[in-house]
Amino acid sequence: MSKTAAFPCLTAYLPPLIVGLPARYMDLIALTAPRSALTHPIVLIVIGIFPAIEFTVDKIPAVDSVNDAVQTIFRPAAGEKPGLNGPGAS
Repeated sequence: MSKTAAFPCLTAYLPPLIVGLPARYMDLIALTAPRSALTHPIVLIVIGIFPAIEFTVDKIPAVDSVNDAVQTIFRPAAGEKPGLNGPGAS
């Protein structure tokens, strides 16, 4: 089993967090719309909290099913991988 398979929630939420935090607090990355939304504090908080929630509720099958249904809305947006198009791409 790979290390990321042990924590699947990290594969969806960690890349946007890694891009969003430096863009917000260190000015290392300049994000254009719509990716600039990753620098909003509420978005960063949600992206940071979801893996903790998923890791916790994953232990209770009934709650895990409800959580999966709710997070299905957010996973595609989180997994978009902000820098996929490369620098300067629109």
